[in-house]
Formats: sequence, structure tokens, C-alpha cells
Amino acid sequence: MRKYVFILLAAIAFPSIVLSQVASTSTPNATSAVVVEEVNTIEDISTMSYEEIAPAEEEYFAKQGKYLQVLAGNRLPHYERGTVAQKLGQNIPADAHVDIYEGPHGKGFMIRYTKDGMVYSVGYGPEAKTLTYSYKIQTGEASTTPQIIPELFTGTSTNATSTSL
Repeated sequence: MRKYVFILLAAIAFPSIVLSQVASTSTPNATSAVVVEEVNTIEDISTMSYEEIAPAEEEYFAKQGKYLQVLAGNRLPHYERGTVAQKLGQNIPADAHVDIYEGPHGKGFMIRYTKDGMVYSVGYGPEAKTLTYSYKIQTGEASTTPQIIPELFTGTSTNATSTSL
């Protein structure tokens, strides 16, 4: 029993190595081989480019009748089984994710990702126009100096307790 537990632990610790072990059974001369197959990790699977995500989603839609939601880090929602690579043929970039929707005008999806200090959202389907945008990621330090915005005050006093908003 200990030998099998060791083999199982070794297979978990070293999944990319094919392990084989000859174990004795109750018959002295009989042997059986225990083989643990190679398991692909995320690093072993190729990653498509941002531009390849939309065609992969369209192909998936043609086969399944729905788009595939992909969470950041190539994770699938709880209601999906399998992996992104199994469903789309490859992983998508780790910082990208695909949100799906079904609206009154039909189904669609949007791809969001970060590249070169920008956040991009690219929509596909009937809501594409409102789901396509980009913006620069704001960086810098927060000011510790309190800011007073005069246009928020309607009175002449700068004392907040006597000023109506």
C-alpha cells in the first residue's frame, strides 16, 4: 500500500515525467505495471495572440451555439468543464478574458486585455460598438495634500460646517 501511495505522490509532484513502477501482487512471480501518463501544464500549451481570440470564439460558437466565457488566467466559469485549450485549441493570453452576453439583439462577446500600459476592450456582436474602448492605465502617486474644490461650495465660508452643499 505504501508503494502505491508513494507512486501517486510522485506523480502529483512530477506530472510531466512519465513514471512506471513494477509492483508485486499477492502471487510471488506476478507483476503489474503502474503507468502515470504525462500531464500538460499551462506552460506546455501554446498561447494564441489577442487577434486570434475572436476567430477561435466564432469557431466555438459555430460548433456549440454559444460563446465561451474565459476568466483571467485561462480559467473557466464553474458551469464549464474542461480547459480553455481543449475548447478553443489553445490558451488565450493570461491577462485576457472573454465576457459573453445575450441581449435583445442577439449574442456576442467582448475581449478585454492589458497591453503596453493600456486596457483594451473589443466587442463583437450586436453590442460591439458600446463594448469597444480603450484607456490608459493611470499611474503615479496619490497626493497626501487635501484638495479643496471651490465649485462644490455655494456659500462664501470655507468652513464646511456652515456651508450648504
